[in-house]
Amino acid sequence: MKKRKLIISALTMLLIGSMVFAGCAKKEEPIVGEEPMDDEEPIGEEKPGNGIAVNEIEFEIIGFDALNGELQNEVDQLKLERGYNYWESDGGYILLIASGLKATGGFGIEVLLVEDNEGKTNVSVSETSPDPDAMVTQAIEYPFVLIQFKGTTDDFSIVNQDGEAFDRKEVDLSAQETVEGIYVGQIDNNSIEVTVGEDFMVFRNYIMGELISGIESGDAVKVTYQLTEEGQYQLIRIEALE
Repeated sequence: MKKRKLIISALTMLLIGSMVFAGCAKKEEPIVGEEPMDDEEPIGEEKPGNGIAVNEIEFEIIGFDALNGELQNEVDQLKLERGYNYWESDGGYILLIASGLKATGGFGIEVLLVEDNEGKTNVSVSETSPDPDAMVTQAIEYPFVLIQFKGTTDDFSIVNQDGEAFDRKEVDLSAQETVEGIYVGQIDNNSIEVTVGEDFMVFRNYIMGELISGIESGDAVKVTYQLTEEGQYQLIRIEALE
């Protein structure tokens, strides 16, 4: 009888131990459709109110020839220095970004992205340079790019791939000078010669053909120009005197 009680007690203890083990090992399963607890935050989701509205803006690259004569003249002056300028056009903007003076060919500049960031217009550009061993033209160049777009403000931030910013440049009327002389003629597509007193002056401009239209050799002229950083006379305007 005593032996039977011992067996019953042993079986009872084993059953109780099994129930305790099963209760400890049971894993609580989440309820389907149950919302996360207040102190839990879903991974990869942004909190309301912390987002920033950034909209990519479509832009069109335009050529120098697409500008009117007045803008062409401004661009031809502004491209001499590193920087940017803009003009309102058709409810949007025309934007010039220039790399400035380069002693050789092989340099370039390209617009990668235009974004509206809550009222600020961010423009990303890439500036390229020739490889050290590359064959390049040995001539001074002024790389620049012109784009047109809508849907932004004139609060511009323009940086290149290295994070270097471009400053706004405007035509400096105070740096312009005027002389009168006799028009001699063209030296090449971009250069003319004018006698001023006993001196000869050479003036340059990318749109020379348009500027000297109607001017003939021997005409008395009034010349407006600006001295560039490399010591050249940049022609701004030439008018025949009566």
